[in-house]
This record gives sequence, C-alpha cells and structure tokens, in this order.
Amino acid sequence: MSEAKSVGMVCFFEEEQQWKELQKAVQQFQSLGAKVMVLGFYSGKVKPLWYVETMNMVMCSLHEFGLTGIPKGQKTEDFLSERFDILINCDLESHFTTDYVCKLSPSGFKVAIDTEENRKHFDLLIKMEDRNLNLFVEHVLFYLSSFKSGR
Repeated sequence: MSEAKSVGMVCFFEEEQQWKELQKAVQQFQSLGAKVMVLGFYSGKVKPLWYVETMNMVMCSLHEFGLTGIPKGQKTEDFLSERFDILINCDLESHFTTDYVCKLSPSGFKVAIDTEENRKHFDLLIKMEDRNLNLFVEHVLFYLSSFKSGR
C-alpha cells in the first residue's frame, strides 16, 4: 500500500452515515501518503444537505444520466481520465452506475466486494458476510499492506 501514490474510490450514497464512513476511509489512505479522489453517486434529484463537495470528493445524481443510467458529464470524465494505482469500488450493493465506472477505469489495480460479476473485472475481491463500509476498508487496507510486506 505504501507504494500506491493515487487511490480512486467509487461510491453510492443513500445516507449520511455512509458519507461519514467514506470520509474516514479517505483520511486513512491519505495518512499513508496516497492522493485520493472520490466519485460518489446518489439517487435523489437534489444533492443531500449533508454532502459537502471538495476538490477530491465529487458527487453526481443518478438522474443526471437519463434512462440508460450510463454516467456522463465532466465529473465522471475527469475521474475516468485518471489512471489510479488502486481503484476501490466502495459500493457494497453493486449499482449499475458504480460498476460501469469501475469497469471503464484504466486504473492499474481494482478492488471490490466479492461477487460473481466482480470476479470478471477486479484484481482483489473481499469476501464479506456483513456488508459494512468500515469493515470493508479495514480489509482492503489489511490485504494491500500484506502485499507489500510479503505475508
């Protein structure tokens, strides 16, 4: 993990607690020296009141994508133009939009929760019975640090 200079995270938010958990995850990766960029999606037409956009954390409404659900727009294009050392799909429920962005990403190493569909497109899969973002991030950090230490 210490060799990763850039980390991209793709997320789907339905509640404020998920946003707070992701902010903690971003801080953990930044404390390890990684530049982190987050692309988040939400289902409503109006941006949630609890969301505050920053330079490295942007959010888009699913309603911006029309009937196809295919992500378009400058924020998505900017994210997809980055080749992150590590891309993490933090959407533990597998929404089409987040899956689509992750599959199109040119990132070098991709991480997601273990599902049949994800086995085709990701390099590291985390098997989880309880779908909890904090626990998922802990597992990701553990396994990525294991690669470095040769465990």
